[in-house]
Order: sequence, then structure tokens, then C-alpha cells
Amino acid sequence: MKNRFFILSIFAVLINCIVYGQAPKAFRFQAQARDANGQAVGNKQVKYRISIVKTTIGGTTVYQETHQPVTDNYGIANLNIGQGIPLISSFNLIDWGADSYFVKQELDINNGNTFVVLGTTQLMSVPYALYAQNAVDVQNRLINLQNQLYGNGILKLQDVDGNQYKTVRIGTQIWMAENLKTTRYNDGVSITYISNATISTSISEAYCWYNDDFATWGPTYGAKYNWYSINTGKLCPSGWHVPNNDEWYTMENFVDPTFNNPVLCPGCGGQCVGTTLANKLREQGDAHWFPMYAYPGGGSNSSGFSALPDAGNHYSGMWQSSSQHDGQPIYSWQHYSNYSDYGGCRGVSLKGNAYAVRCIKD
Repeated sequence: MKNRFFILSIFAVLINCIVYGQAPKAFRFQAQARDANGQAVGNKQVKYRISIVKTTIGGTTVYQETHQPVTDNYGIANLNIGQGIPLISSFNLIDWGADSYFVKQELDINNGNTFVVLGTTQLMSVPYALYAQNAVDVQNRLINLQNQLYGNGILKLQDVDGNQYKTVRIGTQIWMAENLKTTRYNDGVSITYISNATISTSISEAYCWYNDDFATWGPTYGAKYNWYSINTGKLCPSGWHVPNNDEWYTMENFVDPTFNNPVLCPGCGGQCVGTTLANKLREQGDAHWFPMYAYPGGGSNSSGFSALPDAGNHYSGMWQSSSQHDGQPIYSWQHYSNYSDYGGCRGVSLKGNAYAVRCIKD
């Protein structure tokens, strides 16, 4: 019967952890109060007594506190464990890394001191930051977790327009697995739109849709951006950026070791090297490629990069680099997968020319 009073779930939300640069001050429990008949006790002040017990369910109580929340319509209340009225010891003195810990829950639905024991739950998912000694450790762990989620494709990247993108880990890097299609910078400012027919003559930041037709081309192939928009440093979602040549080469060399990071030649129109890069980068199959330019059986996409051809040409995928051409300042570099080469290529063009963009995580 007593278990009908209460449903408990651990959210493990950190409070004041990074702000103060030390172990967190609290973690959050969400509780639902029910009466002896199993009915939710809504819109009423109740009283919880929470005990932190170590080693075993019946072990020593190392900390105890009370909470007197007002429940919502459904009897639910959020308890910040560690921020109640302390009865035994101090929450900050708990050495979370030294032992196993359990939370004992007691409730008085009449806000008194006649508590009913609801149960004792082991903290199986104590926030890992509880073990951290400072905010740097916490932040590094959060970044590593986020990288794992992005790298495994579990967490999708979202831009300021609300577009969501698949992501993939390639070697040590995390890339977008789709082309960017935002119309605003990550600070919310709109990017200047210039017609596809005239953007190549642009000398300031701009983007376009192929053939000025978003409905046909935008959702699948993304937008095209000139180098000036990239140079703002605000084109990709916060925490991401447009890769430079070195970052492109790191990925290309990982996917195809025969790519071998060739030296760029000042003034050269393009270089194509490697033996398997294009096949490994291309989407699996050939749904978006003209048959005459598709590999037998289509690309393998073993890298997870999911390369599509440049919107409108169906034979070569091209993406911007943030790097300028050292020898010719009016030019910037692009990287592309050419239909005539099983490797990969890079070339230069005027900074006003617009191409697809892939972002890489900082």
C-alpha cells in the first residue's frame, strides 16, 4: 500500500555546479504524492523527509533533510535534494565517490511529522559531475558526452532556423552529415540573399538557393554560401564552424590514406588525388547522381559523410573551405568529389562564388 503514495524518478539535474566551480549543491527528484487510495494529492502542501544512506539500504544515514512543496494538479513536486531543511549533517560533506548511496523517501501528505516510509532507492545514475572536483572537470565530461551523442548520430544538430541535421564521427572529428540550409547567422541576423545568377560577382556576405528555388532544391541539397558569409564566423550553429583546409585534409586522409595530404600549389586550378575517397564519402546508392556519373552499385558511404552532388549538376559534390588562397587573395578553396575521380579534389574560385557548406564541431 505504501508504494501507492508516491512515484519517484531521478532526473539527476545539477544545480549550481558550474557556477561555483565545485561539486554540485543539489540534484533533482520529481515526486508524485498519492493518498492511501492511490489518488493524486494535488494543489496541497505536503512534507517529504529525504535521507541519504550509504553502503546498503539499511546503512548509515549520512544526510537528512525535509521539503514542504505545494504539489501541482497531478500531485507532482520537484525536490532539489541538497537544498531542503537539513536535519542531519551537510549535503556538501558527502563523498560521492567513496561509497554506494541510497535515497530513503518518507511522506506526510498533511505537512506534519507523521511520515510514511515510501521506499529506498539506490542512486544508480548519480550525475557524474557529483564526483568532479571543479567546473573544468564537469565541463570536459559534458563535452565528451555530447561528442559521443553527436558522433553516434543520437543527438541531432539544430541551427537557428530550427533545421535539424544528422551528424557523424569521422576519425577524431564530428561532422554534419547533411548540407547546411540556414538563412540566418547563429546570432539571429539574416544572411543577405542574392540571386543564384548573380551571386558569383558578390563582394560581401550572401547565400542563395540553386535556381532560386528552395522548394525543389533546398530541403535535400541545402543552401549555397559565398566565402564572405563563412568569414563572419557565425554561419554554423554555435559550437560548430566551417572547416578550413587542414580540417578537410584530416578527414580526407582518415577516410582514404592514399589521399596523402598533397601540397597545395599557388595558382593551380585544382588537384585530384587518392583512390577511394569519393566512393567512401558519397551517399549509399546513386539516387541523386546521374547514372553516367555513378559508381557501379553506387557509393559505399562507409565514412557516413553522405555526400550529395552539387545542386543542379548531379555529377560533383562541392563544399566550401574557410581557407583563403594564400597566393591569390580574391580566391578561396573548395573541396569536392568529382565524378571522374575515385579520390577527392580541391580547387579555388572567386570568393563570391557560392557552394554547399558542411560544419564541423569545435
